[in-house]
Amino acid sequence: MVIMPMFADQPTNARPVAATGGLVIESHSPADRTIGNIRGGESLEVRAALERVLTDSTYRRGVARLVCEMGALPGIDELLTTVTSTIVTR
Repeated sequence: MVIMPMFADQPTNARPVAATGGLVIESHSPADRTIGNIRGGESLEVRAALERVLTDSTYRRGVARLVCEMGALPGIDELLTTVTSTIVTR
């Protein structure tokens, strides 16, 4: 996974991505960014990050660990049961 936090809570959300083996492209100056606009130099950073993630097996192993962790989490059916029972009991 490659993430490029640009504003608001995205830098905070990027920390767990990095901790699980994702690659985070650090913002140079959030004040200079606009939504949906990646400048020329940044596009080179994005390309390099994507190439690195696609060719470096370290990232593949990180994703495999993350998939296993996510697979062990409760599914949507359990969430719906919990929410429904909470609403009914209140």
